[in-house]
Amino acid sequence: MKTKTLIILLVICLVLAGVTYIVFNPRKNSTATLSKEGKKLLADFDVNKTVKLEIITKDGSVKLKKGPEYWEVEERYGYPADFSKITKFVKKLRDMKIGRSFKADKDILSRLALYVPEKKDVKDDQKGTRIILKDKDGKILADLTLGKARESSAGFGGHYIIKSGGSMVYLVDKDFKFMDKEPPDWLKKDLLKVNASKIEKVLAFEPETKKLLFTVKRPAKGKNPVFENIPGGKKQKDPKINSLFGALSSLKINDVADPKLSPEKTGLNGPYLEYHLFNGTVYVIYPGKKLSDDDSSVFFKVAVRYVHPAKDENAGNVVLKEKNKEKKEKPGKKDGKKNKKSGKTN
Repeated sequence: MKTKTLIILLVICLVLAGVTYIVFNPRKNSTATLSKEGKKLLADFDVNKTVKLEIITKDGSVKLKKGPEYWEVEERYGYPADFSKITKFVKKLRDMKIGRSFKADKDILSRLALYVPEKKDVKDDQKGTRIILKDKDGKILADLTLGKARESSAGFGGHYIIKSGGSMVYLVDKDFKFMDKEPPDWLKKDLLKVNASKIEKVLAFEPETKKLLFTVKRPAKGKNPVFENIPGGKKQKDPKINSLFGALSSLKINDVADPKLSPEKTGLNGPYLEYHLFNGTVYVIYPGKKLSDDDSSVFFKVAVRYVHPAKDENAGNVVLKEKNKEKKEKPGKKDGKKNKKSGKTN
């Protein structure tokens, strides 16, 4: 037999042997991929151990942490975060299941935007969003990079994810396309919700002298408020009074201002209002200037204190007595935290 013919026969035998092996011995990678389908990507993730959540993008980051009393947004001076939003997001990570998985390479990482946002030598449109969750000791519970959402004609396609430092790309059944990535998005937006009927009186003061400018008060619960000392030459206008008493019914914030901003910049050095509730709560309201870049929002600050009923033994009448201020201002007290609420509101 000629040497050339022998070589051709050997090649044919090798090809046939390869085909036989593939048919009767499926690839290990395929078997591993199939075995993971329908299982949770973060099977061992314990939601209850999470005390820190960091979201990193090419443009910046959001750092959320569990404080002594509530979750805080670090980039917003420790202002309270929206706990329900954090809970929903973390549970979504915990519950996401694998649809399929495949080996990552440079082309896939670029095309699906799965490079970590900190990587310097790749284009911005190739970078994903990194999610890091930690426990109280700083141990990383999960470290993921979210890439592109899977396009689907049916409207639902899941999301491509890679474990940071890993080599496998996972298509999960959850969609993170509209995930919030800016610090203001994670703030607790509800500032005050005070029903007008619970307000006993509103007092206005001049800031420097503390001079009382006017008082509007309900004669009794359920009665309409009236001016006690209406400014000279003014007439009582019920719509304006109703608007004054209803101003705290649904106050929301857009963002939190830098505490270092001067009063001249914010306008928080002008006349202020005290809202006294029948239950003893007092809200001190400082309205400020409109924002230079958004005239629909204004600077705003609110402080809160509490006064409780006490019997005046001399007159035999029930009066309001303020709680000890030093006790109220001790670190870690709830009222002390509330006194720090300030920012921009619309």
